[in-house]
Amino acid sequence: MKRAVRLNQQVDGQIQAAGEVEDWQQLAAWLSSLSRRKYPHLTAFIHFGVAESLKELETELLDAFVSNALAGKYPWQAEALLLTVVGRDRNATALGLGENLPLAPGLPNGTYKPVTILDRAVRVTMRTWTEWSVKRQQREYLLLELYDAFLGEKDADSHCERVTVCLQLLAGE
Repeated sequence: MKRAVRLNQQVDGQIQAAGEVEDWQQLAAWLSSLSRRKYPHLTAFIHFGVAESLKELETELLDAFVSNALAGKYPWQAEALLLTVVGRDRNATALGLGENLPLAPGLPNGTYKPVTILDRAVRVTMRTWTEWSVKRQQREYLLLELYDAFLGEKDADSHCERVTVCLQLLAGE
């Protein structure tokens, strides 16, 4: 039986929707199978349900994902978490399971709508874009390419290859 979980992020002291994982048990099993010594931030995230060292969490998740994919064990169950972690708000200070990092009480049902990488990209103005460093612009392009790779192609081989290449480039930043 699948157990879906929502992921939230803390930005400027406010808790916001960040993403959803459709099958938490499968993801937790994959995360638990990883080396605790090599991936301490992922291990802490799985045990405590909240991460505050987001750059380190991202680095470890990228490494674990790419390592598994290159070894022929593409971790499908980790795609939603990966998309949430790399697509988080740049000012996020924490990321966690909804039960560990809850949204404000009293929100009407149906309001859980995470901002996607594409949503953010559409809001970027030319002025904002030109103010960004080249490195930031490159990261945003890579995030859009990754988002398209996750949601676009359905052919398993091209999907895995395209996602893996995007992640390798993001990891090399």
